[in-house]
Amino acid sequence: MSTTCLIPVYNEGPRIRYVISQLLQVPNLDKIIVINDGSSDNSFQVLTQYPHITLLNHPVNLGKTAAIRTGLANVKTTNVLLFDSDIDFVDPGEISRSITFFTTHASAHMLVYRTFRDKWPQKLVRADLVLSGERLLRTADLNIILHEQIEGFQLEIAINHYFLHHHKNIFWMSFSGLSPNKLHKLGLLRCLIPELNMVYDLFRYRGLLSYFIDLIRFRATQI
Repeated sequence: MSTTCLIPVYNEGPRIRYVISQLLQVPNLDKIIVINDGSSDNSFQVLTQYPHITLLNHPVNLGKTAAIRTGLANVKTTNVLLFDSDIDFVDPGEISRSITFFTTHASAHMLVYRTFRDKWPQKLVRADLVLSGERLLRTADLNIILHEQIEGFQLEIAINHYFLHHHKNIFWMSFSGLSPNKLHKLGLLRCLIPELNMVYDLFRYRGLLSYFIDLIRFRATQI
């Protein structure tokens, strides 16, 4: 059971080198597909320097879900690893062990990477688990999910709802990686609108009540 990693990238020129270099050290990761989602910085130029990845390009920014759709159309493996482009503290050994577990346990339908570095506000609302952008799942499941009308920042909660609705087995592992604080990364003015858009997308997908019901129902077993 082979695994492809999908990485959507938007204006991550300063950070994407590190993420790619760490993932290239994972021996049982068969392919890395990076989708440059209309970056206006030097992300595309940086990515062209890596001959061992498959690089896809959106001429304009279409959003994370659209980028994953584009990448998934090029996936030929049984499993897919979703990975954000700005993660710090990436441990190739952790990722390799997670792939080994996932490919040898057919009863595991999804494995979520749950960072142990998140602060208590994120843990209090379970964002470190239910909104984690790093997760392993079966390619067939992701194809079904992406046939739905989802967009923007709705991908993770759409995945969660699908797995809950179909009573699939969800696992999680402790993960040393961490997405940087958006306020520190972009500054107040530049991060405010994207953060508000993300919250709007989350609640718009199935409604505020359904969002919180899924949040409470979401259960996963630690490996």
